Amino acid sequence: MSISAAIRAILIADSTVLGLVGQKIYPGLIPDSYDMPAISFERDDDQRHQGLSGYLGGSEATYAVSCWSGDYDEAESVGDAVILALEDYSGTSASVAIQHIHIIDSDDEIHRAPANQPLTRYGRIVTIGVFIK
Repeated sequence: MSISAAIRAILIADSTVLGLVGQKIYPGLIPDSYDMPAISFERDDDQRHQGLSGYLGGSEATYAVSCWSGDYDEAESVGDAVILALEDYSGTSASVAIQHIHIIDSDDEIHRAPANQPLTRYGRIVTIGVFIK
């Protein structure tokens, strides 16, 4: 399995995240017809551990986990739940041995409809680092 599948499995296994978004957790883009709130995530970077003699084993991947809602407070709540579910995680998820997940940062994003239409969605973007054994 992939790191993406492992992240999704960790989030779905968390009762708070599941209660807020159900199974609306998508790698890459959220489908056009989704209901909010929902979560999307994508890999930003993937670095393999290298030494002078070559690959040492293991890697660190950086992911952006985006928590979307039509309501600012709800997006914040989903973001808080994601942080609690992922911060300091270690173990095996979706057959991937994860050494450690840490939170790098978190920020807000607002998407507006074109031509000054009403706000379409609020986002809380949580950036994580995933260390693989």
